[in-house]
Amino acid sequence: MTGSVQKILAASGRPERAKYDWSQFCHAYESRYGQALSTTGKKIEDFATFFGRSLFLSQRVIQQPELADQLLRSDFFQKEKPLERFVEELEAAVDPVSTDWAGVARVLRHYRYEETLRLTVQELANLSSFDALGRQRSSLAIASLQVVYNLLYKDLCRNYGQPVDENRQPSTFCILGMGKLGGDDLNYSSDIDLIFFYSSDAGGMVKAPKEADVTHHQFFVRLGERLSRLLMDNTEDGFVYRVDCDLRPEGRQGTLVNAIDAMEDYYESFGDNWERMALIKARPVAGSTTLGKDFCERIRPFVYPGVADLNLLDQIRDLKSKIEDSLRHKLTGEADPDRPGYNVKLGAGGIREIEFFVSSLQHLYGGKDPELRVRHTLTAAKQLVAKGLLSSEDAQALTAAYHFLRTTENRLQMVEDRQTHTLPRQAEELETVTGLAAELFYERLQQHTGAVRRLWEQLLNRP
Repeated sequence: MTGSVQKILAASGRPERAKYDWSQFCHAYESRYGQALSTTGKKIEDFATFFGRSLFLSQRVIQQPELADQLLRSDFFQKEKPLERFVEELEAAVDPVSTDWAGVARVLRHYRYEETLRLTVQELANLSSFDALGRQRSSLAIASLQVVYNLLYKDLCRNYGQPVDENRQPSTFCILGMGKLGGDDLNYSSDIDLIFFYSSDAGGMVKAPKEADVTHHQFFVRLGERLSRLLMDNTEDGFVYRVDCDLRPEGRQGTLVNAIDAMEDYYESFGDNWERMALIKARPVAGSTTLGKDFCERIRPFVYPGVADLNLLDQIRDLKSKIEDSLRHKLTGEADPDRPGYNVKLGAGGIREIEFFVSSLQHLYGGKDPELRVRHTLTAAKQLVAKGLLSSEDAQALTAAYHFLRTTENRLQMVEDRQTHTLPRQAEELETVTGLAAELFYERLQQHTGAVRRLWEQLLNRP
């Protein structure tokens, strides 16, 4: 082991664990390839940064040293990979096993961990920007959705026939990405928030086996269910993504998949303010882009009213109050940034509050100004500055807080690939995860969350 690698492992926060896992990995690599791993050069030093920080990835490369070999030979070791390349690589990987669903599941999981390793190294070794990492995490999820959708649609057509409309044209299906996936800003170990819908209940099925007797709705519900299971099931190879469809009309009480007309009717008749906010980030990520764009255009007046409701700020205030009351019950003290165990996503001045602040201003003014209708939170903040609706100083404060909180969230999640947002209560563990002395970390945390809370108060107290 070179001195440079030793220094990196020693600075990991868990130096003894990092050195042990590194030794185990080097042994596994040599056993797999019949030669020792070269430990000289900048690339191997960057690679070593995740040992002691991501325990689950350390175990992965010990068990599968080929993941490390693939990364070290990758053309995208230190640069951004475009969505098209993710799709090409994943399609090529699943093609040999496309009719073997167990094989498809293994390939999806292997590819996800391969790319997670690459992006973890890019983050820890400062090889990529904050925005580029969010885009790539989102592109990985979108590629997985697109490839899985294409395979499942063909398989369901073989089993049940193809759904067609009254003009005998293929009925279409769309997967909407919501939340951070819709905003092209997915975090390290996030759920992917999805809404499924299809073009029409009119028409029927063609080329259906005699024993198959399903409606359009049943066909597309089975598609949504199978897609979710294929990504979520935690097999011996792990899982791909946790899928959350609770943002659909009527949430968990509603049907998993709706026709587009039913979706439009629901939002026009029953849509709530929180749904307006959520739909700001909606975008088609798989299936029919045309159908997805049609839906987004249909609900635009719901999301961005042409004339802002004079009572909107009162409604936002009430909605925020309900959210905070709910959080106080759920988090049992974890909403306060100056107490141990703070929740960086849901706590006061946290990530959710930043997102909610920006989307509230978009909702207020986006009806008259299309340039405010953007999905990425920080891009929207820049547009608000350009329109004179937010000062550059306040936008900088929001951006700094968002980067700090999201980076902390990613550090928490990369340890065990677990969806957690809660800071460790012990100072030593906090320092291990964040790389900062606890006192300094809390000083910065309170600075950022205080700035966010101040902006909230200003928004809600506008005349």
